[in-house]
Amino acid sequence: MSAVRLIHRIVSALFAVMAVVLVLFFASKAFRSVPEVEGVNYGWGDVVESVPEATEPAEYADVDYTEAGEEMLGEFVADNGFVASTGVQMLVGLLGLGLMYTALARRESGRWALLHLLAMSGVVIFAFWLFGFNVAYPGDFMFGGLLPAGPVGPLMDDLAEDPFSYGMSFTIWTDFFYQSLYAVLAGALVLSLCAGRYRTPTIMLASIVVAAFGFPLTTSWLWGGGWLSSIDARDFAGSAMVHLLAGGAAFALVVLARVCPPAGPGFHPLPGSRRAITGVWKFSNMELALYLVGALLFLVLIVGVNAGSVLSNDAPVVAAVLNSTVCAVGGGALTAGLVSLVLAARPRVVILVIGALSGWAAVCAPADSIDAGQALLLGAVAGGLGASLLYAMDRLGMDDPFGVVAISFVGGGVGMISLGVFADDATVIAQLLAAGSISSMGVALGGSIGLIAWLARVLCEPPEMELPDVTVPSGQPSGEAGSI
Repeated sequence: MSAVRLIHRIVSALFAVMAVVLVLFFASKAFRSVPEVEGVNYGWGDVVESVPEATEPAEYADVDYTEAGEEMLGEFVADNGFVASTGVQMLVGLLGLGLMYTALARRESGRWALLHLLAMSGVVIFAFWLFGFNVAYPGDFMFGGLLPAGPVGPLMDDLAEDPFSYGMSFTIWTDFFYQSLYAVLAGALVLSLCAGRYRTPTIMLASIVVAAFGFPLTTSWLWGGGWLSSIDARDFAGSAMVHLLAGGAAFALVVLARVCPPAGPGFHPLPGSRRAITGVWKFSNMELALYLVGALLFLVLIVGVNAGSVLSNDAPVVAAVLNSTVCAVGGGALTAGLVSLVLAARPRVVILVIGALSGWAAVCAPADSIDAGQALLLGAVAGGLGASLLYAMDRLGMDDPFGVVAISFVGGGVGMISLGVFADDATVIAQLLAAGSISSMGVALGGSIGLIAWLARVLCEPPEMELPDVTVPSGQPSGEAGSI
């Protein structure tokens, strides 16, 4: 093992340990940041009834929690715990994502997939605490809502003495915990390219840049009150904020790896140098089991992302969001299976999963605005387009081992546009502007990192030579056959 590789693995292990420590620390603050007052159960409750004129959450900060009713304060705890628990669900889903990467990766990179995912998570969560959260929600903007006004620093606020002062149905640390995992998810989707021919340092750097810098800035545009918010663009659960950002970065890296390989123009991957999930590579039973276990765990993340985006434990709304999510996931799997049946003569399990995830990426934006039938149609369109793009990219020699371009770039774009079609309070023009600007940010960040890496000749690993099968003649010692 070279000294550089050894140092890389030691640093990755240290960042992985940091990820575990930070997750435990901020999760404990999310669940325990509500103050204790003797004889009172905390909760959000009927704040609107307490403040009849209030129309925005920020106005709820005027509520005196010490004088609030027991039911009101009790429901605050329920909402706070619900949002924090959806963050825990996202953590479980990220573990499933790591298992899926391990199943799809080549043997060398697969052994380190979970370690790299943990290491990236540690860096991103720390960066989100250091500056990301206050970049995403700065309060004041300059240049027409493009950039935060003034310098931003680490999140130091502790509003436990007055939970309503944050103006939401949960505390500031719960919001931080939940939002930081959104950033980690965006980086994790970019990190999926580690399962292909790409060198880990390149993809690690790209995923960290996208999650730690791109996600907070674009979040400020749409969720933080920036310029996209001013034109009434919407994104309920991250079709743009997570999927288009990560999908744009992945798309740029995939294209660069194809047109700018280390061997120079005209380079074509040899057979066996990559694992094309559309049919070139056959799963072993163990790999298939690992992939399906990871997909089931990732389903927990899907539930957590969309249910938690309600930002309260309002059961009817949560149920409606989950209903549309399930319908979109089912529709995406159905049409992806049909595309696989037409193009490959049989439905492949991996294609079905990618179609289902494309449906999820599409429904994230309009999950609170569409009914079951519309969600089924939306998922079917996203799943069919995503599966078709996957086969087309494979024919063109583009290596996207997890299918993140098909899932996030296509699914996220379809979802943002559909919101402008289905919702009465959103326009197609505003949704297109939001989708275009956020995906362009992803393409710019991923493309710049990939181009720098290519110039340094570290973007891709050289193709693996596949030796021909040698038939050992009868009576010849096997050790002599094919020896050089």
